Amino acid sequence: MKFITDNTFSLKPILKWNGSFSEKSRVLINGHHTRYKVYGEILYKCIQVYSYYLLFITYEEDMIYVSNVYLFNNKEKKIDKAKIYASYLQDDLNALFGLIDEDTYSGELTDFKFVSSNEMTFKFFKSIWKLEILEKPRCYLYSDMDDRSCGRLLERPPGLRTYLKFNIVHN
Repeated sequence: MKFITDNTFSLKPILKWNGSFSEKSRVLINGHHTRYKVYGEILYKCIQVYSYYLLFITYEEDMIYVSNVYLFNNKEKKIDKAKIYASYLQDDLNALFGLIDEDTYSGELTDFKFVSSNEMTFKFFKSIWKLEILEKPRCYLYSDMDDRSCGRLLERPPGLRTYLKFNIVHN
């Protein structure tokens, strides 16, 4: 595993007819447009594992409430995706609705650490997540796909095959 810091992958926000952001961006690989659209506008992290590229994409840089995670292969094809949500506590909800000072509240997606050649941990808000990237997709029963600790904080498209296995190791 290694961080990719060059412009191998980048995003170009897709604008609506009135010039506002459409919540989607076009994926560019080596500066060339691809057919892939992703949710979000900021490529927060890009990580190479095996011959895959793992992208963490957010909507904002400072106040991160959700991160879309995409896996691309070396043939520039999107092969898996997931969406992770922040775990809100009451103070967090109060900050969201302006009931407490927002300056004391900020979202974070930090502390990316490689545990092995295909496993990593990262901190998202107050939780520490573990992500295993599988070399080949595995079929899972939906309830066994990820550790039950993720609960409603993880959203996946329908299907039983995945390359990405999540769990929360500390909440």
